[in-house]
Amino acid sequence: MTGGYPDCLAWYQGQLWVGLTRNEGTADTGKVVRCYPQFDTTWTSDSATLRSSIHTMLEFKGNLYVGTESSGTSAALVHKRLASDGTYSTSFTSAGGAGGSNHFASMVVFSDELYCVEYFDSVSDIAHIKKFDGTTWTTDRDVDATDGWVADQWPGNSLVYDSALYFAFRDINRLSANSFVMRKSGGTWTKVLTTDLNGMLAALVERS
Repeated sequence: MTGGYPDCLAWYQGQLWVGLTRNEGTADTGKVVRCYPQFDTTWTSDSATLRSSIHTMLEFKGNLYVGTESSGTSAALVHKRLASDGTYSTSFTSAGGAGGSNHFASMVVFSDELYCVEYFDSVSDIAHIKKFDGTTWTTDRDVDATDGWVADQWPGNSLVYDSALYFAFRDINRLSANSFVMRKSGGTWTKVLTTDLNGMLAALVERS
């Protein structure tokens, strides 16, 4: 499929959706493709005019939300795709500016709200865990101001486990003890781990 390499997946409306990444910062060329697995022999291009590279996608309250990277001239966006007619609109615009590091990542639904990370590494650093209730986007945790965040700690992935929400942040410079995990439980955010990790979380089931 032309338009980039696969970066993120979502299952929506009975189809597999793939967000593509171009790594070139071109404005309004972000591409999402979809197919019916085991039935389709080709991919359908659903949109090729989103802000830029696609880094995260998830269904929320019946619509598809797509988190993008900034272009060389414009900030990153979260797009909303309406289930009713398939049109895309802007749901949220990042407070960060243009440039390749400005992006949204790690979408997850927790307690009937949509969460993701807004990231921008520049003079005004941004590492915010955002929350969306279907109407309003808010900053649920200002990680860069509150949790000892330093430059180049990129968002890893998110996970809901044992009634708690987790977000991983990885140090792209591979410096030990600069990566960490945030947990939200009972409405409170806590840094529960600081170590050397690659930013990926997974839940494992032990069977004896």
